[in-house]
Amino acid sequence: MRRIILGIGLTGGHIYPALALAEELGEKEFEYLFVARTNSPLARRLIEGRGHPLLALDVAGFPRGAGNLFRRGPDFAWRQVQALGLCRRALVDWEPHLAVGFGGYVSFPLLAAAKWQGIFTLLFEPNAQLGLANKVLSPFADRTALALGEFSQTGRAVLVAPPLRAGLKAVKSLKAGEARERLGLAGAGPCLLIFGGSQGALAVNAAARPAISRLKKSGFVFSFIHVAGFRDFRECRDFYQREGLLDGAGLCLEYLEDMGSAYRASDLVVSRAGAMTCLELLEFRRRCLLIPLARSTEAHQWANARCLEQLGIAKILEEGLGLDARLDAAIKEELANPRRDEVAGTAAPRPTLAAVAQSLISGKLRAD
Repeated sequence: MRRIILGIGLTGGHIYPALALAEELGEKEFEYLFVARTNSPLARRLIEGRGHPLLALDVAGFPRGAGNLFRRGPDFAWRQVQALGLCRRALVDWEPHLAVGFGGYVSFPLLAAAKWQGIFTLLFEPNAQLGLANKVLSPFADRTALALGEFSQTGRAVLVAPPLRAGLKAVKSLKAGEARERLGLAGAGPCLLIFGGSQGALAVNAAARPAISRLKKSGFVFSFIHVAGFRDFRECRDFYQREGLLDGAGLCLEYLEDMGSAYRASDLVVSRAGAMTCLELLEFRRRCLLIPLARSTEAHQWANARCLEQLGIAKILEEGLGLDARLDAAIKEELANPRRDEVAGTAAPRPTLAAVAQSLISGKLRAD
């Protein structure tokens, strides 16, 4: 049986594509070892919850800025050295056929150890621009797989189809009415989906609540699904209950595993512009209002949002003063548009991440 070791970061944008790769390759021919940071509860829940072994590394993010680099740089470097040693021992003991990095600071020691051991290496970048870890590692990786945007390609870079979990793929053909029934959502009119990524988004939640309330009170007919995240769920649920909006045409949830049905049920999505969110919106061809995180690393969310805007799928709303009023107007404009379902055509076919991984393992692709 062939073995693959996968290095993942803290967020769903790192974790879900790794799980999608494992699902697509299957468990009959492959074994998987996931490598994550010790302070990643989402990774532990998603990876260990599916029965996969998980190796935890005590690493930290790169200290940005001269002051932080001076204060925290030595600690960052020492943790990376320790993680490199642990990864090398794991590779020697486990003998994988391929090491895959999904961004974040776990990728540094894992990919370095893999190159040291002569193991094929693959990077995956879900954002419209390379993250710092992938930017540094891509010249040394055997392949870098890119899913969003049009990078200038070299012999080692390849554009791939968005890696989607099996649960998302299974409902792509589901009709909107069937999806709404599956979620227990009633009510006439178009459907609005609001969420802030795997961890929720306080600013999106705070703007969406009054916007939805005003639209409902104005007589605008629509249903909504609000996935609020664990930090803000109770406040959102209590607000909607006080307003009498959880009447069958409104759902407020802490977390939703079946996001595929939510995409199929919706006519418009309001969300952050995280990597996997944008890839899923693109794959499901959902019109959306994107609110990029203002402090996202290296402005990744802005680059992602602009990519979808250029494809005619998204409108961008800037976070800040008066967001709820701007969101109110944008939702009404989009949902009242009779051509709201018209989005850009399907992109040209691309190989899957699993196909690239299999080609590396079989030796058909080699470093240039």
